[in-house]
Amino acid sequence: MGPPSSPPNISKMNTDERVEAMAQWFLANFEDPAQETPYESAEGGYQWVWGGPYDAREELGNAFAPIATDDEIERAASLVEEEGIMDWAPSSNRFIEEDDDSGPYYENGDEIFAAPNPSAPEPAEVVRRELDELEEMVLEWRRDHPGIGHNRPPDPIEDSLTLNDIDQITTGIAEARSQLDNPFPDPDPPKAAESRFRRIAQKIRTYLATVATVTGTLIIERYGNVLLEKLEAKLTGVADAIATWISALPPF
Repeated sequence: MGPPSSPPNISKMNTDERVEAMAQWFLANFEDPAQETPYESAEGGYQWVWGGPYDAREELGNAFAPIATDDEIERAASLVEEEGIMDWAPSSNRFIEEDDDSGPYYENGDEIFAAPNPSAPEPAEVVRRELDELEEMVLEWRRDHPGIGHNRPPDPIEDSLTLNDIDQITTGIAEARSQLDNPFPDPDPPKAAESRFRRIAQKIRTYLATVATVTGTLIIERYGNVLLEKLEAKLTGVADAIATWISALPPF
């Protein structure tokens, strides 16, 4: 089972558009458990073998807060619950086909393990390319904002991305790269990198939404579209690539 898709950028939408976009995202990633989830009456009902049950308000809040208001999240949750479904399962479109595990194998002492999933190198190459592009953007950012960390009043764009954030991105790049050439990668470092990238991407989205609300579109056009929105999109893309790579790794 793969992770949910990245939430859409709703910062420039009006309230009705936000509610609709959030509901569509949820229904693309979660479904009525009657669709695919095994049911055993003797075992007490649905067997949540792929995770769950999930609550619409909680999942929408995790994906869209703090950009969306509590009222908007409530409206989106009510919209998806119109058919009376309160407990949700992951959507079947998130299933990941497993390769035949009949071989080959390798031995480690007295234990025998399946060899790494042959599909893993391709996602790994996607991650490698995305990390290279992200690193270039970080270097460009440092060149364009050499004053971050100074004692002067911050430039508006510096409010959205601190020196610590940039350092966190650099750390995440190193974490993810540390396992790319490992024939049996440890998923924990890339998972940590994915979390860092999503957190900073969310921070940027929140900043852009706030600036657009307070000051209009001028600063967004000058800074956000050219710099911040590109970086937010790249961080999200790298995080998605890492999640895909991890899902293709063999279970050890």
